[in-house]
Amino acid sequence: MNTSHTSDRTVVTALVTVFLLTGLVGLGLGNANDLLWLRVLGLAVILLTFAVAALVPFVIFVFLLDYFGLLPLSRFLNWMRGLREAATARAEKRAGETLSVEAQYRVRAVRATRVTKPTDLLRPVNRLVRELERVGGRRFTLYGYDAVREVHRVRRFGFGRVARFLAESEIRWNFGRCPSDPTHELVFFTRFNGTCAVYLRIAFIAGDAPMTGAGLVAELRVTPLAAGRSDAERNARVLRLRQVLVDALATDVSYVAYPGEPGATDGMTDTAF
Repeated sequence: MNTSHTSDRTVVTALVTVFLLTGLVGLGLGNANDLLWLRVLGLAVILLTFAVAALVPFVIFVFLLDYFGLLPLSRFLNWMRGLREAATARAEKRAGETLSVEAQYRVRAVRATRVTKPTDLLRPVNRLVRELERVGGRRFTLYGYDAVREVHRVRRFGFGRVARFLAESEIRWNFGRCPSDPTHELVFFTRFNGTCAVYLRIAFIAGDAPMTGAGLVAELRVTPLAAGRSDAERNARVLRLRQVLVDALATDVSYVAYPGEPGATDGMTDTAF
């Protein structure tokens, strides 16, 4: 006798019984106390329990049909995967060639003080990413690499992965770190590089590491197509992005370099990483 299957059935039966009893108790208390919301809640629990109990055998039946080749479920899933890969390839082709840094808008913000610990940037970076998406729309949906070089969206359905990115942000300097180098770095980017690309880099020094330059430097690069359709729209959006960067990270100095202009101005070369 297979005890594992027996125990599984026992657990499922116990769960169904508990949910049914909970719904019946709620329904009874609602009728006894004339509480409409409690009656509705108890009835909803009962109906949901029956729906789940009926759905589980159906799912098992579908997978059995697919296993014996009577239902082409795997073939359909492979077809859907192929459609996604083809759409990705078309999007990468439409994105075109990556523009040079000098051909993009560059917003740079510098803070003199160091970061006490990386988790102190959790709320500021979350706010920054949220505001960037609000100002730029879908073109500013940012992604990042994790420790194993897999791409993940920074914010999805209102929940962010900034905490995980911060936990993996420490830079491993193979030949030693100079006091002017950052100890941590965050790099976010849009899904496809090319003519409509956004790039965000936040480098900072955390803890009591020696430092001779700035404590935090944030750089946002935006291609003209991602910034807007007309020059007026682009300029207005870039200035708003600059303000978002300054407000979120509480920086001391900031500047905007327009396409064709040199990158470092206002003496910021001395404090840049």
